[in-house]
Amino acid sequence: MFLLFVYWSSVFFFFLIEINVNLSELSCLWIQALEYLGKSRGIQRARELAAKHANLAAAAIDSLPETDDEEVRKSRRALVDLTQRVITRNK
Repeated sequence: MFLLFVYWSSVFFFFLIEINVNLSELSCLWIQALEYLGKSRGIQRARELAAKHANLAAAAIDSLPETDDEEVRKSRRALVDLTQRVITRNK
C-alpha cells in the first residue's frame, strides 16, 4: 500500500515539475489522482493480497508437527499472531 502511494506521489510530482501549474490546478490534479486510485481498487486489492498471504503463512505454521516444547509453541503462536496484526493494523 505504501509503495503504491509512493509510486503515485512520484508520478504526480514529476508531472508537476514538467508543467508549470498554479495552486488551483494542483488541487484539481491531486483530487483526480486520488479518485483514480479509488476507482482502481488498488488499495483494496493490496489488502486482500496481504490477507491471503498472511493466512497462508499462518496455515503453514499451524501445519508444523506438534511439540511438547513450550517455547516452540509460544514462538509459533507469536508468528501466527504477527500475521494477523500486520493485516489489521491501522498504520
